[in-house]
Amino acid sequence: MKLTLIDLIRVALLLAVAIVIHFIEAFFVIPIGGFHLKIGLSNSIILFALFRMNVGMVLFFSVCKSFFSFLYEPAFTSMTWLISMGGSLLSVASMILCKKIVKEKIIPISVIGGIFHNIGQMVVICIVVKTFYIAFYLPLLILIGAISGYITGIMTKWVLNKTDKSVFFGNKV
Repeated sequence: MKLTLIDLIRVALLLAVAIVIHFIEAFFVIPIGGFHLKIGLSNSIILFALFRMNVGMVLFFSVCKSFFSFLYEPAFTSMTWLISMGGSLLSVASMILCKKIVKEKIIPISVIGGIFHNIGQMVVICIVVKTFYIAFYLPLLILIGAISGYITGIMTKWVLNKTDKSVFFGNKV
């Protein structure tokens, strides 16, 4: 993968936007059973990147977003970062595979990403805590992941349409 200056600038710009959205989103959490659920609007930036960058850059961006977003978390620990990373990597991998199957259908790809983000987080929690009792939340988390994926997909579709003619982000991958 040839890394150009414009690629780094795109990643930096998207990373800044994702971190700001993640920070604002922290004020609107939904407390359920000891968890603090977020809608995942900052993940719309990863979805946007999936349609505007190559796979390697999307993976790099996803890892950077996960790391830098949690530096600004009030309860930043290695555990929260592992949970975030597990959800993020499984989500991105599922969206990459889904994109190869359904091509340009943004909303189904986003729904799959939302569902697999929550599954990835739950898998990490079950492995680290060494108990699977917590997995009874999984059906609720799958439903919430589908709903937030749908909302994120609608937002991202709108942004992608608005940036189609952009010189900086207009090129599709």
